[in-house]
Amino acid sequence: MCSRRRLLLTLAVGFVACFHARAQNATSPRGEAGFKGSGGAASQAERPAINFQVLRQWRVNAGDHAIILNRVAPPVLPPAPPRPLPPSADEIAAAEAFEARQPVKKSVVLFLSATVYDRKVTEVRWFNSQGECKIFSNIDFNLLSGLGGFETPGTSYTLLMGLGNETRAERLEYNRSLTKEDLKNDLQLDVPPLPSEFSPARAEYIVAEDGAHKPPTAEDLTALNALHVYFDANRQRLADKYVKRQAARVERERWLKAHPPVPKDIVVNYWRKPNELPKAEGAK
Repeated sequence: MCSRRRLLLTLAVGFVACFHARAQNATSPRGEAGFKGSGGAASQAERPAINFQVLRQWRVNAGDHAIILNRVAPPVLPPAPPRPLPPSADEIAAAEAFEARQPVKKSVVLFLSATVYDRKVTEVRWFNSQGECKIFSNIDFNLLSGLGGFETPGTSYTLLMGLGNETRAERLEYNRSLTKEDLKNDLQLDVPPLPSEFSPARAEYIVAEDGAHKPPTAEDLTALNALHVYFDANRQRLADKYVKRQAARVERERWLKAHPPVPKDIVVNYWRKPNELPKAEGAK
């Protein structure tokens, strides 16, 4: 097993989660999947119905449904909604003044690939300008799967992550299955450290240092530290949200099993504009 350097992260005392749009500490989530939003667009049921006069129809069999092509007469379309008025000079000035008062934050996108072993230790990989980096963390990154980002006083982090789950036994079995030729080609994978190698009281990580992986840069370490501090400060909230997401997923799968979706035919209505219609014979 490659040598490792332990980096311990101390949990700051008195951290309070902040859920405002502009957070002032590393406990501030910037976005999580599964939120509900309201848009200004009208729903399908609210849109005015259009009566189509079908002139010719083609039906194409697509297995469990059909694609129906309707050539229709040019319909009478509902009037276009009025264009919104441009903002006034006072509104523009107020918006600019508000933006000028906001603190300028650095934006950082974290592209991570995470494999969680036994829901206790996570292998995290990413690339920087030097090559591939890797750490082992005692965070169960499943709990971060709904996290879109978080903020510190000076930086706004966006989290884009690929996630998988495996067991330590599966990793050991893979290494045992390798042939001498595989080992010659250095296909053996690192075995994740045991949970006992980490602190049971706080989030921390171990940096993998070997010929195949480069050490994290100072910027990488800043981001990793911020992520682990954020997790410690929001551990219970992240765990509760994960439980809710899993329950919703199970319920959705149960409902789909009881109510399998019925494929619907796809209807495409098309027409020519009046000035594109062919002229009648003899017309000038």
